[in-house]
Parts: sequence; structure tokens; C-alpha cells
Amino acid sequence: GKVAFEFAAPDNLTTYRLVAVGQTKANQFGGDATQTVKISKPLLIDLALPRFLREGDSANLKIVVNNASTAPMSGEVVLDILDTEANTSTSALDRFGLTTAQARRPFTAAAGAGADVSFAIAAPRRVGSYAIRATAVSGSFSDGELRPVPVLPGRMQLAQSRFTALREGERGGRVQQGL
Repeated sequence: GKVAFEFAAPDNLTTYRLVAVGQTKANQFGGDATQTVKISKPLLIDLALPRFLREGDSANLKIVVNNASTAPMSGEVVLDILDTEANTSTSALDRFGLTTAQARRPFTAAAGAGADVSFAIAAPRRVGSYAIRATAVSGSFSDGELRPVPVLPGRMQLAQSRFTALREGERGGRVQQGL
């Protein structure tokens, strides 16, 4: 016989291995089939961002544009930085040293390959919550990503570690004897 089914796939790139086994009412197995299904989008972007920025930091934001189609793609990547504390999604590009024109870059990606697009920014002296939005458009294909990137004070220490070596037999400051 034949079987057909549909399922909703996530937006991310992944591969599914489907296995079907035929069984009769008398518990006899009549056959099996295995099929691999690769889920991909013709155009997909991936942001390489730091977890946070410090006041006055300089950073190079890298955006990878992946072309999963069988033909070369050319288009444009647009970057925007939003002030999420303002609750109005106001653009904060100027605070990060970019103009609207500087936040647009062309890309060209060969079939089955990727292209890197970079934007040099400088974090503002204003601590706050921001979100970086990047979109790529090529003909009728588009993709986008929005990720939070906080700007932290330059003087705040996030973690402190100290290396301590224990002598053999020591544990928690006490010497163990008679074990």
C-alpha cells in the first residue's frame, strides 16, 4: 500500500529520518521503508553576536547569510539596533555609530554556500537593554533574526575566580587522617 502524511517543520535547519513499518491485523510484517527529509530555507541568516557589550566597547557584528538554493543569490542585509527600554522599538543606530545608509550592506552567495557581512559598531555610554535585528532579502526570499544584547556598565565586575591548590589529604581546610 501507500501512505502519505504531513507535518509542520520548524524554521531551523534539521534532518529527520522517517521509518515506516507495515503490519497486518494478524501481526505479520509486510515491509518497511526509510526516508530522510532535510528541512531548509533557501535563505537563512545567522547572527554572531556577543552576549553583552560594555559601555564604549567596539565590536564587529558578523552576519552569515546562507544560500541553500541551487542558484546564486544576491541581495541586501539590513541591520537595526532597537532601544527596548523605550517600549517603542525606537532605532538606536546613531547611538552605536551607524547611519541608516551604513546599516545596509549587499551580499552575494554562491549556490549552497554562505556569505559573511560585518558591521563595525561602538557601544554607547548609556547602559541599557537593546535588541539587534538583522534581515536579509534576495528577490522573493527573506529571513530575519532579533536578539537581545544588553549594554552593561564598564566598571561592573561580572565574575571573579581564584585558583586554590589543596595539598594531598586536605579537604575544605581540614586535614583528613586515618582513612
